Amino acid sequence: MNKDKMYDLLFWSSMGVIVVWMILKAIGVINTPMFVQLIPYAGGIFAFGVFFQMMREFKNEIKSIKEDTKELRKTDQSLVSDVSQIKFRMEKVEGRLDGLEISMNSIDLRLGRVEAKIS
Repeated sequence: MNKDKMYDLLFWSSMGVIVVWMILKAIGVINTPMFVQLIPYAGGIFAFGVFFQMMREFKNEIKSIKEDTKELRKTDQSLVSDVSQIKFRMEKVEGRLDGLEISMNSIDLRLGRVEAKIS
């Protein structure tokens, strides 16, 4: 069980105990001494403690997300730079391929002339 589910379970179960106790106390089912009557207040304090712990975990997760976002922005900038370098290199390669294509066409023409002279 991960922390989030554990905190949720603790929070809602303590809130449920308090609600059940309040209902039973209101309809007269529970007649208890004073120290037992303080149990729901202790449960409420416990529930609020769990709630604040959940908020602290949530705050830490948000902080982590912010840090990850900053790192992604840095990575994004370096990727843009890398992509522009790749584009520049590809343009050079395309230029060289165009030159090779022209050379191959020239060789094909010469080879055709040689074949024509041989036949």
